[in-house]
Amino acid sequence: KRTLSCPPLPNYDRQLTAANIFSIQSEIATAVATALRATLSLEEQRNIGTVPTESLEAYEAYQLGKQELARYTSKSVAEALRFFTQSTTIDPGFAQAWAKLAHSYLVMAKLTGQDVDVLIQNADEAVQEALRFDDQLIETQTALARSTGFLMDDWT
Repeated sequence: KRTLSCPPLPNYDRQLTAANIFSIQSEIATAVATALRATLSLEEQRNIGTVPTESLEAYEAYQLGKQELARYTSKSVAEALRFFTQSTTIDPGFAQAWAKLAHSYLVMAKLTGQDVDVLIQNADEAVQEALRFDDQLIETQTALARSTGFLMDDWT
């Protein structure tokens, strides 16, 4: 009979704050990379340690927005717009939420065709906010590419 041994599991039982959520995510990502004997680049290490928002409420709205956006219906994208707007209102410096807000405006334009010019203008404004707060984020760069038409066929 063979038994596998594994090192003791870390304890992630802490007071819940935005910083702790991202700290725990960072620890888990680092532990997984170590277990896989992967080497993280300096950029990957920077990204793992980044805290996108200090507000749990903004982060929760952001996550709910992502869930709604993934459903890809006009009703769910309208809900995503509401959640991302809520997230950026709570934390105006939350670049990822601005980027997803821009994405949602473009998806809404594609799905419904209503007020396309207004939706595209709103997307452009949201992209500019995302860029202002973090122009290195992949979400921000993707939103910029989508809003400029570079990835128009990949709005999903």
